[in-house]
Amino acid sequence: VIHKNQAANRKSRLMRRAQVQSAGE
Repeated sequence: VIHKNQAANRKSRLMRRAQVQSAGE
């Protein structure tokens, strides 16, 4: 029953990655 946590973790990771990309541009 860690589906919600996993989804949240993946979303957070994607958001962080997007932030890094935005900062690098």
